[in-house]
Amino acid sequence: MHGNYVRGGFRLSPINHYDIVPSGGYLNSTYLGWDFTSNDNPDFLGPPGFGSRLYLDYSGTPFTLQSLFPVGVAPNQFVKIGLLVQSSKGGSAVLEDPLLTAFVGPEWTAIDWLLITRSVDSGTPDMGIDQLTFAVPAAVSEPATLYLLLIALLMWVCMRVKPRTQRAQVHLSY
Repeated sequence: MHGNYVRGGFRLSPINHYDIVPSGGYLNSTYLGWDFTSNDNPDFLGPPGFGSRLYLDYSGTPFTLQSLFPVGVAPNQFVKIGLLVQSSKGGSAVLEDPLLTAFVGPEWTAIDWLLITRSVDSGTPDMGIDQLTFAVPAAVSEPATLYLLLIALLMWVCMRVKPRTQRAQVHLSY
């Protein structure tokens, strides 16, 4: 496949050809794989640079990276994967081995984007990621909506309360 891939609000933008590979990922699961062929995605969202790159964001909303499993083309061979993972807050990690990696700390929290790069072709045509786990912010009501609800509640209470004072009756006698 070519172009960008959108799923659940996340935009994945590989600069190279990519596939949803049916097996071979973490515990032999499906994973996102891309190759080291020419840079053929004209709509690539990430920065220019060398190597095979995958840019991810959550449609402009900050998110938190929790875990990632790098996949090599031949999991039974001892080939270093060599993925560089970078975040918009300065996070940087090199993933060499196919191990589930947890990301903890402020440089992986409330980030705007994630860039995964493999700048050296080690002879393996494919690389991939699996178990990419994110935390996204929960939906929060807008303050204006809350104010409107408060005003409606106050109006309802005012209409339901009976006046406690009696009208004064004036009798004039002559």
